Amino acid sequence: MTNRTPHERWHAAMKLRTPEHWRAVVEAIADPVVRLVVANIVWWDWFGLRTIEQRWPHLDEYLSAWKVKAPPEAKAKDVRAALVQVGYRDKEARARV
Repeated sequence: MTNRTPHERWHAAMKLRTPEHWRAVVEAIADPVVRLVVANIVWWDWFGLRTIEQRWPHLDEYLSAWKVKAPPEAKAKDVRAALVQVGYRDKEARARV
């Protein structure tokens, strides 16, 4: 039996998600501005450290959109709620906003 912390268990479960799953949960966010912000957070947290050979392009369109034009401001509380919606724990969502 392991003595992993709740954060370690959450992190391990999140790492098991496929890029298709991430794309689906991000695309389920209704507000397009919040979706863009959350997609970028998810990319940095779960996609960004992959090597070129392991690269996941599933959220690239959101990164490209951000580069073209800075999005309008999204309310922090809306971004936190959306992060929780896609699977972040409240503590991690608050730390990311």
